[in-house]
Amino acid sequence: MIADALWRVAERAGLDGASVRRVAAEAGVSPGLVQHYFRTREQMLLFALESAAARMAARYDPTAERSPQLAVRELLTQFLPLDGERRAEGWSLFTFLAEAARGGPIGQRVRIGMDQVRRRVTADLTRAGGVSEPQLVATTLLALTDGLAAHVLAEHLTPDQALAILEHQLDAAFLRRAP
Repeated sequence: MIADALWRVAERAGLDGASVRRVAAEAGVSPGLVQHYFRTREQMLLFALESAAARMAARYDPTAERSPQLAVRELLTQFLPLDGERRAEGWSLFTFLAEAARGGPIGQRVRIGMDQVRRRVTADLTRAGGVSEPQLVATTLLALTDGLAAHVLAEHLTPDQALAILEHQLDAAFLRRAP
């Protein structure tokens, strides 16, 4: 309830606008109740970040048997705003990226999360065999996904267009072979 209210406030007002008072009003509870769970605004934002990671993890099963390319596709599409839930997460996640540039616990958590995703994609590229420079390709695919997400959120691309571009790049990445 409070996490959902926090996401709604962050989507409308950004993380800078996500105060205890606004989140409490959005959730229909007293500010004291929100402060009972989160002593600081930073704790509340870290909780929001963790809840986003948990929602993405619930949609992606890293243990499912599938080709490396399909595994990478399914993981990266969690970051594309292809539906209402991921669109809301996308707005907030971009705000978290900006917040991460300031450092601190939020920046550290974002870096850890992105490193985990990069390692997962690199592992799948390596598992595919023959992919030249899997870590570089993984980083490129992650940067592409971030850019596609931004363009969908800004309505420069439709979700279908972004997905088609990602598919094209995945095909190219998995066809690359070491010399």
